[in-house]
Amino acid sequence: MSDVLIGSETFSNQAKKGQVFLATHNGEGKRLPHFNRAYISFTFGGRYIEDFSLIATMKDRLNKNIYANFSDSTSNYETLDGQYHWGTHMEANGLEFTLSTDGMLQEELEDFKEWFRPGVERELILSEHPNRVIMARVSSPPQMSMIPYEEERTFSYNNNIYTAKTASYRGDITLAFVMDDPFWYSKLNYIPTYIDPDTLEEKTNADENAVMSLENEDMKKIFIEDRLPLQAPLFENLFLGNDSIVKVSSPKVGSALVGLAVLGIKMDTTEGITIDKNNFGYLFYSGTAPSYPLIKFSITPSFDANGYINNINNKYSSIDDSTYIQVGDNRFYFTLPSLWRGYNEAVKIMNMNWVSTVELREQLMDKVHEYYSRAWAVNCVDTVNSLNKENLLAEMKKFFIQDEEENEQSEEKKNGKATFYINSKTGESIGEFNVYIYDNDGVVTPKLVKENVGDMIASNYLYIDKRNLMPSDGTLSGENCTKISSNIEINDFLILYKNMYL
Repeated sequence: MSDVLIGSETFSNQAKKGQVFLATHNGEGKRLPHFNRAYISFTFGGRYIEDFSLIATMKDRLNKNIYANFSDSTSNYETLDGQYHWGTHMEANGLEFTLSTDGMLQEELEDFKEWFRPGVERELILSEHPNRVIMARVSSPPQMSMIPYEEERTFSYNNNIYTAKTASYRGDITLAFVMDDPFWYSKLNYIPTYIDPDTLEEKTNADENAVMSLENEDMKKIFIEDRLPLQAPLFENLFLGNDSIVKVSSPKVGSALVGLAVLGIKMDTTEGITIDKNNFGYLFYSGTAPSYPLIKFSITPSFDANGYINNINNKYSSIDDSTYIQVGDNRFYFTLPSLWRGYNEAVKIMNMNWVSTVELREQLMDKVHEYYSRAWAVNCVDTVNSLNKENLLAEMKKFFIQDEEENEQSEEKKNGKATFYINSKTGESIGEFNVYIYDNDGVVTPKLVKENVGDMIASNYLYIDKRNLMPSDGTLSGENCTKISSNIEINDFLILYKNMYL
């Protein structure tokens, strides 16, 4: 007697699910966690490759460069043994995928061609490293090696059902990417207390579907591999990358937890920190490649007995040490911007002995090389109308500081504070100066001068290259972070950077 299998099968009107779908989704049709899709899935511009009915496949082992190619710049000299190494240059990065399908419809192939068209740069994220992003574009035409099959499809139009025959492909597509910037960067720079398990975006405990990070397999994997600090506990004035700074006194908006203190940095509105020889800031860096930050800081000019600006090292000051901001072992040296240097040039000329105000005026016009300070100095001579050095220097100082009774002016304009924005990656350097000018009617008015200050840069730009290590108990302190300091008083200091990975 033959075996008889007794059971029932329920009719389903859902679309047929192929192996690609089953490999990347669970029994309920929800996408599997990232760690379950490692090495077979990625997103390009936010779209998952499996949504094109494709997954990444490999032969018997993973075979790719660990990081981008590089070239060394070297020189050989007849009088020296060996060679001299000038530096190393990282070339563009690249990745190549073999994408496989057991049933890719013609309409999906058309969608694939449109999304992976040449010349379009998008974010690439691999499921094995869901917190690391790189900007990529297609480097060569994708190659397909597939067998086309006929497949019947149904569709509705104007309340009528139609059937049509279309192509369905089985086989492989070879897809190659180039990354002009060879480094990956992190999306999250700390482990939030709560996240969305699907997108891994930060949430609060009140948000729907929010789960605790340390109860999520993807986030635990990121914590181990990317060495990111937990959102709490953290200490004051700690920078965490991207737009995050710890302000313990200002808990995170929307969170019911006490002590969460990560705030989004807004370069124009966020209050920075004060650093000098005795007051430090700190940052935590988990990357494996150098990161070139954007820094913002403010300096208020101070003056010596002869009227010179002297809190930044320059040829007129009595300061012996070059002025710098230090991040870890790396120092960023700078000197006076041209507007302040022009002020010192005018003060030097006023401190000399002159026969007449006409001669003094001519020397200021000829030898002060910056527009605003030169115009103010010439007007000072016209206003004082004498060669009295004390009166000239007092009037010259009003370029920054007006009389205290002028209460309608803000404190910033009274003290001449300048704010600097330095982009270490692009070299763009902008300064904003609070000064006073004579308008067309001869009336003194405040003015915010914004100009390029690349002339104040006296060294290589800042970069971050030391990887910080998380302590075993997860508690950060200044000892396991990178220290930020300066040999002068720096106010409103902010540093924005990304954790960069090879």
